[in-house]
Amino acid sequence: MDEKESSNFTIAVKKVVLRMADSLVSFGKNPLRTTRMMADMIGVALLKPFVFVYNQVIQPVYKYYERDLEEVKMRPVEEPVESISIGVGLLLVLLFFALYLIAMFVHGWLSP
Repeated sequence: MDEKESSNFTIAVKKVVLRMADSLVSFGKNPLRTTRMMADMIGVALLKPFVFVYNQVIQPVYKYYERDLEEVKMRPVEEPVESISIGVGLLLVLLFFALYLIAMFVHGWLSP
């Protein structure tokens, strides 16, 4: 790998890391807004290739995700955090611990 390719790779990695850090900061400020925005982004990304093939079926759903994504992006990050039920909060905590446990098993940190 020559110096120019190495430099381009370094810049690309830096952009990805900074984007991830911005996402984590946004999530820390308002978790529900960020989660909704991520769900909309995933919906748009998954449906976009199929819009031209299945126009009549996919187009309304795609437009919904696209419109909702733009609406959520326009909201300020510092808006008051929406309240969630205790059940949803508990589910999120359990999901986090389950993912953490899976990561520990995968990396062998819990093996005897």
